[in-house]
Amino acid sequence: MSLDPALVALQVQSVVVASVSTRTASGQPTYGGSTTLSARVEEDYRQLEGPGGTTITTTHRIYLNGSASPVPDAGMRLWLPGESGNTNARVIHQVYTHPGLTAGVVDHYEVMV
Repeated sequence: MSLDPALVALQVQSVVVASVSTRTASGQPTYGGSTTLSARVEEDYRQLEGPGGTTITTTHRIYLNGSASPVPDAGMRLWLPGESGNTNARVIHQVYTHPGLTAGVVDHYEVMV
């Protein structure tokens, strides 16, 4: 595990993620099986620039271990702790990758939903 031990100690929550598996004929994503990951979840309201210059408001920043599998990616679904069902699914809008001290190793990810 490459994650800083102090950040590991803060990962007391769990999130569930699901990757896009296919797209329908109209381009809508369909999702594969879900995976539970240890995380640190913080409320963090931000305005991001989306496709075509649209404004996206995110509500949470999630810290995930650099060895997370699947690797988080924009467009994936994410459920915050205690949430389930399609109506509670959030979309990952942005992922920041933080390198570790060893070349080619990811320390952790910051995910914005």
